[in-house]
Amino acid sequence: VQQRVSAATGISLRTINRIAKECREIEKGEKPSFSTPNKIRKNRKSKVALDDFDKGVLRRMIINFHATEGVIPTLTR
Repeated sequence: VQQRVSAATGISLRTINRIAKECREIEKGEKPSFSTPNKIRKNRKSKVALDDFDKGVLRRMIINFHATEGVIPTLTR
């Protein structure tokens, strides 16, 4: 069956075997789901902690920018 799938799809037999093995591991519960090789994951823990004073300054800057420029402020502006 795997040889026919390989011939029909143009994918190598080794790749078909690797995909089938990964599927069996998922069914057994050894793996949570299919892996995504070479996917770059960003670390999203780069939030800055602000105290009440800094929050007030930032809030006043946003309000002032909106009042003087007449547009909604964004990160690029």
